[in-house]
Parts: sequence; C-alpha cells; structure tokens
Amino acid sequence: MRKEKSCGAVVFRRSEQKLWYLLLKYKNEKEYWGLPKGHVEKDETEVQTTLREIYEETGIHDLTILPAFRHVISYYPAPHIYKQVVFYLAETQQEKTCSLCGEHDDFLWLEYEHALNKMTYEKDANVVKNAHQFLANL
Repeated sequence: MRKEKSCGAVVFRRSEQKLWYLLLKYKNEKEYWGLPKGHVEKDETEVQTTLREIYEETGIHDLTILPAFRHVISYYPAPHIYKQVVFYLAETQQEKTCSLCGEHDDFLWLEYEHALNKMTYEKDANVVKNAHQFLANL
C-alpha cells in the first residue's frame, strides 16, 4: 500500500466581529469545495508545507498559524493508496481577493454555517467544525 501525506489549513479572517472561512473550488471534480492543502515535499515540516501550499494556491502570505490546533483526517483516494491530511488553523488579515493557481476555479469567504453547507466532503466539514469550536474556546 502506498502512503501519501498532505498538509493544509482552515484559513480564516475576522471582520465585523464575525469569522470568515476560505473555501476553494477545485477543478478536478465537478463541485468540490474544500480547504487549501497539498503534498509534503522532501524535508519540509508540516507547517512549512501548509504555508507553502496556501501561498501557491491562493497567493496569501500574511498567515499566522495557530499550532495548538492540529486535526488529521485519512482516507483512501484510490485502491491501494492511503492518504493522511494534517490541517492547521491559519489566520489572515487579507480580505476579498485571492490569486488562484491552476488547481482552482473559484474561492469564497463564508461565515461558518454557510461554509459548512458549501463544503463537498463531510470530513472537510468536520475539520472546519473542530476549528470553529477551537476558536470559540480561545
């Protein structure tokens, strides 16, 4: 069995006393809205991968990682491939704009409930639920 590891983040910003979450629309599937993430490259730490992937996929570089939040999901994207994805929580001050890479068609900043409703996969939505709960307890 081949093992793969990716890292990413629940990217959020605060505005008007609300939390806004960043979702990306992936090109590889019809209506896949999810979180920024990507494969770990040689000798990278999880946080380095997370920061690089967010920058490559969105152009956002002003990020603060909240290292106390670390959520791991795993699944089988194809037969004989086991994938683990580590998510952190990353705060940005950047608002409306993102410069998307070729992997994505669109992006949205959504409030919590709208973000959950827009997400394609339950595992991704659970990451956002856990991140939102974490922020509520700070």
